Amino acid sequence: MLHNVSGRGFTKLVAFSKAPDVHNLLSRKYLHAKPNFTKNTYNVSRGNYNYLHETHIKFFENLLGDQRVIMDLCDLEKYNVDWYNQVRGCSSIALKPKLTEEVSEILSYCDKNRLAVCPQGGNTSVVGGSVPVFDEVIISTELMNSIISLDEMSGILVCQAGCVLENLDNYLADKGLCVPIDLGSKGTCHIGGNVSTNAGGMRLFRHGNLHGNVLGLEVVKANGEILDCLSTLRKDNTGYHLKHLFIGSEGSLGFITKVALQCPPRPKSRNVALLGIETFDKVLTTFKKAKEQLGEIISAIDVMDEVTMEFINEMNNQKSPIGNYAYNLLIETTGSNDSHDSAKVDEFVRDVMESNLVLNGTVASEPSKIEAIWSIRENISDGYKRCNYVLYYDISLPLKDYYALVEDLRKRIGGKCKRIFGYGHLGDSNLHLQIEMNEYRPDLKDFIEPYIFKRVSEFNGSISAEHGLGFIKGKYLNLAKPAGCVALMRSLKKLLDPNGILNPYKETYNVQRKGFNELRQEHIHFFEELLGKHRAITDTPNLEKYNEDWINNLRGSTPMVLKPKTTQEVSRILSFCNENNLAVCPQAGNTGLVGGQLPVFDEIVISTELMNDVISLDVASGVVICQAGCILENIDKILAENGLMVPLDLGAKGSCHIGGNVSTNAGGLRLLRYGNLHGNVLGLEVVNANGEIIDCLSALKKDNTGYHLKHLFIGSEGTLGFITKVALQCPPRPKHTNVAFLGLQNFEKVLKTFKKVKEDLGEILSAVEVMDYKTMEFVNEKLSVKSPIGEYPFYLLIETSGSNSSHDGEKLEAFFEAALQKHLILNGTVASEPNKVNAIWSIREKIPDGFKFCGALFCYDLSLPLEHYFTIVDDTTKHLGKLPQKVFGFGHLGDGNLHLQIELHEFSKDVKENIEHFLFNRVKQLKGSFSAEHGIGFLKAQHLELARSENAVKLMKELKKLLDPKGILNPYKVLPRQ
Repeated sequence: MLHNVSGRGFTKLVAFSKAPDVHNLLSRKYLHAKPNFTKNTYNVSRGNYNYLHETHIKFFENLLGDQRVIMDLCDLEKYNVDWYNQVRGCSSIALKPKLTEEVSEILSYCDKNRLAVCPQGGNTSVVGGSVPVFDEVIISTELMNSIISLDEMSGILVCQAGCVLENLDNYLADKGLCVPIDLGSKGTCHIGGNVSTNAGGMRLFRHGNLHGNVLGLEVVKANGEILDCLSTLRKDNTGYHLKHLFIGSEGSLGFITKVALQCPPRPKSRNVALLGIETFDKVLTTFKKAKEQLGEIISAIDVMDEVTMEFINEMNNQKSPIGNYAYNLLIETTGSNDSHDSAKVDEFVRDVMESNLVLNGTVASEPSKIEAIWSIRENISDGYKRCNYVLYYDISLPLKDYYALVEDLRKRIGGKCKRIFGYGHLGDSNLHLQIEMNEYRPDLKDFIEPYIFKRVSEFNGSISAEHGLGFIKGKYLNLAKPAGCVALMRSLKKLLDPNGILNPYKETYNVQRKGFNELRQEHIHFFEELLGKHRAITDTPNLEKYNEDWINNLRGSTPMVLKPKTTQEVSRILSFCNENNLAVCPQAGNTGLVGGQLPVFDEIVISTELMNDVISLDVASGVVICQAGCILENIDKILAENGLMVPLDLGAKGSCHIGGNVSTNAGGLRLLRYGNLHGNVLGLEVVNANGEIIDCLSALKKDNTGYHLKHLFIGSEGTLGFITKVALQCPPRPKHTNVAFLGLQNFEKVLKTFKKVKEDLGEILSAVEVMDYKTMEFVNEKLSVKSPIGEYPFYLLIETSGSNSSHDGEKLEAFFEAALQKHLILNGTVASEPNKVNAIWSIREKIPDGFKFCGALFCYDLSLPLEHYFTIVDDTTKHLGKLPQKVFGFGHLGDGNLHLQIELHEFSKDVKENIEHFLFNRVKQLKGSFSAEHGIGFLKAQHLELARSENAVKLMKELKKLLDPKGILNPYKVLPRQ
């Protein structure tokens, strides 16, 4: 219930609005945005550790099995990036032990082989302590999640380190107990990680810190030795209290595997008050009075300033239920008698209002209303994900100076940032100070740090209240601790981890960087002089979209992106890079699926996004000439106004660039009608690796003057030259479109129907797509999209496009009736209205959207003779047996192009290797291609020799050497890596 407390200005609430679902408010942009690699962002050098190699991997797989040795780049992402998106490692392996003995064997092996490791719990740290800095081996506790014992009488719980805090609390709730800590990340964080960081949380005021609540630990040292300090006694003074070495040591002294925890009784009553206060002096006076009047039942006291509330309103769409005040104090009480506790709270609130300490407030005791009030405070951190950039400081200060630092920084920084605000656990003197910026500014960060840490030291505070030092604050330890303490810490580290493998400093594919030069300041100066700083991008936040592909499969680490506008600028860039041995990565719309458009290491990305001018259009001949960075859909819109269309239609048409389409010889949905780009590209302008401009920009349909050089560059994926302009033949735009969606019994009838389609609809046929029943099942499962005609083993989608609606409609209806009469098809529907046509097409076009909801999905883009088109699906299904969750196929039947998908519950490196060895060899036997329309890129380069003869590959290498002797253009792609 909500208490209606009389008194001046006190709000009498009848209802309290439910807090918004913050997770639904988060935009995809910020949920999926990732920071730059830590190794590139911070000035830190890799330690003298060995690199992971196959022998090491084999050991780990033999020990754990391949299901618990994670090496897939997508699966590793969650281990390499912290939840706060400020640091990112590049570990190529994550290990998931279940037992202490497995951890022991792992650490013993890593210590002997000098492999650095990164212990990881739920990865909820905000200071980078839980993620690797370079390529450390990650050891995750997520499968060490067993509750070993609970003594209900004493309230002592013993569990493995990987137990999620909220799961423990739910388990204890049934026994009338609770965990002694409450964190915002309780649904994700692990108890071992909490202990390793000495996590505080919102109710430390009531239950104390973990040094007081942890009774015992089991820890594995760096050399694999198991330390059993797993006492379950509340009093045990036998020798040194070793467990305290590891509480708060952030995994740098040992690996916690088990925890014995003292758990208090679960309170039966709970009340919350939210109070509006005018000054910080009155906040402190109210706090003092709360301790006096509510003492034994106070469980939390948190404060938020006015700017924090402004931030919450703007970012989370949550408003204060009591209005706007300079300070907002949230007080929680918990006890065993609801009427007693409520009376105390009511009396306290009356007193502080009558004494003019509090201007307004509300009190709640109903669980839903309590959670609504708490959500204001707990959801603050979710707002960070919507900021352009925020600097976050977790500090402890004497209460008299608690808010002084916020005001101090506002004076120092002034208008250089968007806002500065403070909130935190007032009861623990723990302030969370935030500095929000419109964009990341290294100069401003340098202006703030180490000033803020020095100022905290002057206040006799701590630069790390509850989150630890981690990686980000480690270098400021000397500001927080005396030299003698720091020296002793180093001695302890040396004693317990002499090789320094445990969590030091606080590429998944087997490829080595070639001997290119690294980017230096003089190079950056050249590019900035040439393009201006706004087109020579080096700041970390703006680099991310160029480093990662759209399906989150691969990621590079370019330190620079160049955005030329003219061919001459591209020429000067490539000439300079060639002279200075700097590798480059041409990039268009970044819609590739095989990694051809991404840097592998630190290649300089040259983006065509500003090369987006349509140069000319000859409407009569249908020839358009444009720069390479024109977006396909934008070109099509311009052509539409003139009765023309581009000759290819891709799912990525709203993002892909025509230059990228040409470089990859993109196919798409309507290649059946209009042919491939080798037939539609009339001319190209290309810049060679040495900066020489090759003008093959013919706009003639017939031109046999000499060698047809343009075809060297179509489909070469940017490895032979940089396409800057394209001349494209564009067909007339059809006036009418019809679609048929058909259900068929078997693939034999699919082929017979396709044959009849070509006979009956020939000149108006623009697309023929096929999907098997498992594809439709997949779309239904993942996207709730159902077939409009019911369930059938196979589905055909047929599109016609022409100039006469009645004629086209008659042809399609005649075909449909004949196919039914001949029992080629079982059912179907025909549509000509644009919205219905689009609805049917959406079934096919949305299939890739479902990929995002798979545990693991292997996608293969194959071309096969039609007689073997679906054979490969059956063969793969039979080969894999019950291993995959689903094997299904769909694709452009009209082009012989099949998209084969294999869905697994989780990624397995061994399964992937098994699939590709079988699949690519089988495709070769069937005289097909394992790269139909997506290219070779980076992912398939090592398999090229399966698809092309030895002499063909040799000639490709000779052409590469001829056109790019230093190999700077898109290295590691297309050709097999040595």
